Amino acid sequence: MNYQRIKWIALAVGTLLAFTNLRTIRQSLDVPYAYFKDFTYDYISAKASLNGEDPYVDAQTLTRRHLAESPVTIPDHPSSHTPVSISLVAPLAAILTYRQAAIAWCLIELLLIACCAFLFWQENGERKGWRLWMPVAVTSFLFLGWGPVKDEIGNGQWTIVLLALLMVCQRALRTGRSALGGVALGAAMAVKLSGAPILIFLTMRKRWRAVGWATFTAALCNLLAAGFIGWPAMMQYYLRIGAEVTHIYRAAGHNYALWTLGWRVFEGSLAHSVIGFSAPPLFNAPQLARPASIAVCGLVLLVGLWLARQLDDREEAYGILIHLTLLLNPVSWTYHIPLTIIPLSMTYALLKRQSFPRKETIFCILLLTIISLPFSAILAMQQSFGAADSGVAAGVRISFPVGMLSLAPAASLAGLTVLLYHLTQRQDRSSGAQTAPPEHRPAG
Repeated sequence: MNYQRIKWIALAVGTLLAFTNLRTIRQSLDVPYAYFKDFTYDYISAKASLNGEDPYVDAQTLTRRHLAESPVTIPDHPSSHTPVSISLVAPLAAILTYRQAAIAWCLIELLLIACCAFLFWQENGERKGWRLWMPVAVTSFLFLGWGPVKDEIGNGQWTIVLLALLMVCQRALRTGRSALGGVALGAAMAVKLSGAPILIFLTMRKRWRAVGWATFTAALCNLLAAGFIGWPAMMQYYLRIGAEVTHIYRAAGHNYALWTLGWRVFEGSLAHSVIGFSAPPLFNAPQLARPASIAVCGLVLLVGLWLARQLDDREEAYGILIHLTLLLNPVSWTYHIPLTIIPLSMTYALLKRQSFPRKETIFCILLLTIISLPFSAILAMQQSFGAADSGVAAGVRISFPVGMLSLAPAASLAGLTVLLYHLTQRQDRSSGAQTAPPEHRPAG
C-alpha cells in the first residue's frame, strides 16, 4: 500500500473539506443561524447575571428578556452550562451585542485551534521557533476540515477550549510539571466538568501534587464564579440543574453517551424525547433504567482505568482517559469529539512506528470514519426506517435496534480505546521494553 500517495490524497480531501467547512462556519454567524448556537445559553445566562438575575431560570424566559430579537424558539429548560463558563462569557456579554459576541467567540476558538496545532508541532516536529509557522498554519486549516471541529465551532461550544487545556495538561504531566498539569486539568473540570477520569487516575498513581493543584484550581474557579452569579445560583446548578437537564436528554437521539444505555433498554423514548425520533424499550422496566446505566458506566470506568493502569505512566494512558471522559459524560454530542485529537495523534504515531499494519490501520480508518460522520447522517438513516406517529413525543417512531444506531460513536470510541492499548502493548513487545521508555515517564 502506497502510504505516501494516501497521505497526499488525504491532504487534498482535507483541504477541500476545510474550505467547505469554513463557508459553513461563516454562515453560522448570519441570521437566523447565529441564534441556533449553543453559545446563546452562555450569553443570555451571562446577561442575566450581569443584571443581578438568576441565570438558571428557563432559557425561553431569559431569551425573551435578553435576546428578544432571536427568531429561534429554544428548549424551555434551564441552561446546562457551568457557572464558570457563564462567568467567562460575561465580559463579551457586557460590551457586545449577541452577534458581535458570537463572532468574537468564533475568533477565539480559531485562535485556540492554532494554539493546539502549535503545541502539537512543538512537541512532535523537527522544526523549532519561527519555522513552526508553516506546519502550524497547515494543521490549523486542516483541523477545520474535520466534521466534529466544524460542528463545535458552528455551535459556539467549549470543546476547543477543553482541548487546549488538556493538551497543556498532557504535556505538563509527561514532563514532570505536576503543578501546571494540575492547574490545566482543574480549569477543564471547572469549565465543563471534563477530565474526572484523569483526576481519578492521578489519585491512583499517587500524583498528589497534580491532584492537589487540580482540586484547588477547580474549587477556586467555582468560588470566583459564585461571586459573580451568586451562591444560590451556584448551589442550584450543582444540586438540581445538572441532573434535571441530564434527565431531559437521557435517551435523546443525538446523545451517544453510555449513560443513555439503561434508559434506551428499559424505558425507551416514546413519551419524552422530542429530538430526532422516539423508540420503544427492549424491556419495559423503567425502574431498572437508572441502576443499569450506573452499572454500565461503573464497569466501563473500571475497565478503562485498568487499561490505563497497565500502561503505567505512558502518555498513551492519558489518551485512554480522554476516550473515557467522552464515554462517561451523561450527555455527549458530536461536537465533543474533537477531544479525541489527543489520543488519535498517539494512535497515528504508533501505527507509523509499526509501519502501518494492515488490519489495525483499516480498523482505525473505519472507527475514525464513524466518529467523523455528521450526526444528521445517522439520524437521517434512523428516520428512514421509521414512520410518522403523532402519538409519540418526537413524531417519528422507530424500532429499538434502529434506535441503538445512535450509540455508534460510543462503540467507535470504545474500539479506538482498545486499539490504542493494543498498539502500545505491541510496540513495547516489539522493542523488548518491559517498562515505558524514559522519555514517556514524568520526572515527578
